[in-house]
Amino acid sequence: MVAEAWPKLAEAVRHGTSLTIVGRGPSARFARANDAPHPVIGYNLLAHQGTPLRFAFLSRAHELLAAGSTSTQVSVPADCEVLTESKAEAALQGHYSPLTVGSIHFGLMTLLTLLNELRDDTAQPLTVRLVGFDFRSYSSDDDLEKQTRGRDWRQVSVDVSSQRELFFSLRTQLSRIRTVHYGFDPRSDYDPRSWPAEVLQTSARPAVEVVAEITTNHLGSSDRLRELIRGAATAGADAVKLQMRDVLSFYTAEKLASPYESPFGHTFLDYRRGLELSDAQIDIAVDEARANGLSLFFSALDEISLRRILDRGFSRVKLPSTISERRKFLQFASDEFLGEVVISTGMTDADYEQFVLDRFKRQSRLFLLHCISAYPAWPGDLNLAVINRYSKIDDPRVVAGYSSHDIGSDASILAVGAGARMLEKHIKIGATDWVHFDDTAMDVHAEFPDYVRRVRAAEGMLGSDEKRVLPSEHHKY
Repeated sequence: MVAEAWPKLAEAVRHGTSLTIVGRGPSARFARANDAPHPVIGYNLLAHQGTPLRFAFLSRAHELLAAGSTSTQVSVPADCEVLTESKAEAALQGHYSPLTVGSIHFGLMTLLTLLNELRDDTAQPLTVRLVGFDFRSYSSDDDLEKQTRGRDWRQVSVDVSSQRELFFSLRTQLSRIRTVHYGFDPRSDYDPRSWPAEVLQTSARPAVEVVAEITTNHLGSSDRLRELIRGAATAGADAVKLQMRDVLSFYTAEKLASPYESPFGHTFLDYRRGLELSDAQIDIAVDEARANGLSLFFSALDEISLRRILDRGFSRVKLPSTISERRKFLQFASDEFLGEVVISTGMTDADYEQFVLDRFKRQSRLFLLHCISAYPAWPGDLNLAVINRYSKIDDPRVVAGYSSHDIGSDASILAVGAGARMLEKHIKIGATDWVHFDDTAMDVHAEFPDYVRRVRAAEGMLGSDEKRVLPSEHHKY
């Protein structure tokens, strides 16, 4: 049905490599549709900068244009293929549920879903460039054609800001298309002045390693473990981390015998044993991380677990805040493991920091991660300035970082500015009422991708400390 309504574009989507969608936002003035080397779709636009468009998609609010409403006196160019949102929704019935954002339907996601459905799933993803989607809402300056929105500005603000968040959250969920956003939002991929090329016009970015912290949130399931690792890779993480502990030696007999309800039984021992990684699951994690281009490492909470890591030849280990008081084990680790060591410093003070620096002198690298051991951590308790102090430690092996137990991404963004070069964020799948501290983690599909995008945006904004004139700069007279 869609191919019949939009035959030329359907052909281009199926057999082409890229296209552009031009919206009504002010960044669209940097793109010239007649210069595009690929098809251009106008979103609520029938012409762009004086050039009639061959393809147009009209949201519900603009469908009257397709009918040439006498109230607007807008006619559709003879050669323009027009698809309306209502027809697209009808074509996608059974494959897509329209999204209502604020008080309106989110037509852009309908259009992107339509393109995704048209694309052959055996082909490489179609590159879809978006320009003119600035998601601003306050005046006629926010519209390419200087049209004002005749509604309550408060409702408009809710509608447009909600669309912005939803777009940047869902854009990676369509497997057959790759969206590229040109704009001035911190999460935009490229400066619109580079359209249609994919050219970064920013200063050199520092390398911040994003670690997806699984701990034991695979919940004993091998399938869940695979999904978490794949989800972390899709989100853009650099590494995944899991956790090992020898349950019988780590906890007291009294703690193990205490009541705890879980699918594994009725005691804390049942719960912890059910979560621990088997040798087969470690193999799965190794294979999945390698297949998805991620590095993999583990937290070791005791000597038995550290020996498992040593026996397998891993080059990095984490010593978490949980064992900061177990100095005998830390001394053992400093003697036995000479690769990269990641140490988080939750529930410790400057004395512990000095102990770590004095003890771990032979390791190839020492990642010192500021951490607040609260689940979740209150924003006013984060003391992110500690990261800046870590970044100034006079030892080239030391890398400052942040292990995030706070909610959201704001603190991690600030951590990048404070000098963090490694960020850890807990991930999970869905909500589980029998897992302790579950609310600290981000859903790997729904939340974590946006976290990574925001961190990458922070890297780009931080840029370089070299002061120089950039190509994008010009005097305003």
